[in-house]
Amino acid sequence: TCISARTAIAVNIVAGSNPGVLSGTQTFCASQGAQFSSTVSGGTWSTSNPTLLSINPSTGNAQGTSSGPGTVNVIYTMPSSGGCTNPFATRTVTLIDIPLNPVNNTPAANSTICAGSTANLSVNPPASGTNINWFADSIGLSALVFGEFYTTPVLNSTTSYWVEASNGSNCRSARIKITVNVLPTPVSP
Repeated sequence: TCISARTAIAVNIVAGSNPGVLSGTQTFCASQGAQFSSTVSGGTWSTSNPTLLSINPSTGNAQGTSSGPGTVNVIYTMPSSGGCTNPFATRTVTLIDIPLNPVNNTPAANSTICAGSTANLSVNPPASGTNINWFADSIGLSALVFGEFYTTPVLNSTTSYWVEASNGSNCRSARIKITVNVLPTPVSP
């Protein structure tokens, strides 16, 4: 038997990029956003379901969509090296449904008052177990009162109030506007 001369072959083992450890809120309202990060930079962000959660591929800033509740994976993928597959890490996120808007059921007679009077306003909650929060403006954080009914202070000019529904996870609906029209007090004859 003939044996040829042996030639050494160098094998270069390339370590794949490590995607690091991911962090970011894992449960939030479907209409809210969250910031995700990794202990390693240089990767690209994506999600397993962009119709539920969109994410900026370079910053990790994610935003829930109006498609409703669900579970989605946030994926951080590192570039491949040396022909290896792209290493990635995932973080499971649960999106909680936001409540529907409350429904104004204030009788028309209560929506128009004379100056110097109060108005009795009311809404129907969109679902059982939903909390109702009344506000003096469309973006304020401090509620005036909680519950389906609100008696205004004495009003001397037309005034609007905003109402939202919230659930046990503190997810909030859009605010609806309820306006109380205030008529001038009639002049005595």
